[in-house]
Amino acid sequence: MDSVKTEKKKKLAPLVAEINTSAEKIRNMKKLRKKSEHGNVPGLDKESSDNRHMHVAYCELRGRKRNDIEQRVRACTPALNEEKITEIKKKYLNVE
Repeated sequence: MDSVKTEKKKKLAPLVAEINTSAEKIRNMKKLRKKSEHGNVPGLDKESSDNRHMHVAYCELRGRKRNDIEQRVRACTPALNEEKITEIKKKYLNVE
């Protein structure tokens, strides 16, 4: 059982690294909001959306249900793109 978990962790390690890199970019972009006019930072919305999709795919690959992942989604939060999540899952674990 532990070897299965270890193997899965190894397969998901690149996804975790990509999520962490994306989160760092988002933090840096958010710092720029105070310096920019009207608080707009180009690319911040796309990077945040991509990070959210990667996070949901990662959690689902680990066996969590969508309701557990996004319990408190606000009404103003854009809907998830299921195709994008499936694409991420296929890329990192060859799962549909």
